[in-house]
Amino acid sequence: MIITPNMSPDMALSEAQSVLKRASLDKNHKMRIFSFSTSEPGSGESSARMVVLRKIIDDSTIRFYTDSRSTKISTLRQNPNCSLLFWDPGKNFQIRLKANALIHHQNGIAQDEWKNVQGDSRKSYTTTLPPGEEINRPEDGHNWDLSSGLQHFTVIDCVPFELRWLQLRKEGHLALRFTRCDTSESWSGGWIVP
Repeated sequence: MIITPNMSPDMALSEAQSVLKRASLDKNHKMRIFSFSTSEPGSGESSARMVVLRKIIDDSTIRFYTDSRSTKISTLRQNPNCSLLFWDPGKNFQIRLKANALIHHQNGIAQDEWKNVQGDSRKSYTTTLPPGEEINRPEDGHNWDLSSGLQHFTVIDCVPFELRWLQLRKEGHLALRFTRCDTSESWSGGWIVP
């Protein structure tokens, strides 16, 4: 258990931010891989996928990497609203964020982050065919143009405006909700019914 009934909301918020920061620094952390969801323009259908937490910026902006040709990029260009879900099965808690996504492609941020992508990991952003393209055989998806490098590499920053924490426990679940209008504001919120 991470949060307890005797914690203040500010202590719980600080703990949530600390947990996410640790997950960004520890490649083996249970919350390093999280669910990222978007809403498809027009249909309103939701689409979720697992991504890797790369960095926490300031107090809670979440950064991950993707290929500029992926469908999530075209979706985010039309609707930057997104949801993130982190789960720790050992400690029975989840952190949910609602956020606005900022896309960094072929700019200074993408160039700086590309330096952190090493070895075979670079292949994820240099396939000759775009992600989701239909192929005849699995090996057709394993053709890389390693010289393309930064061409498709994209950094996504998710700037949260709502954070929810749910702690599951036998004695009764605990939940908190925090909101802010923009990053210049402090988080406000407190306990809610789980």
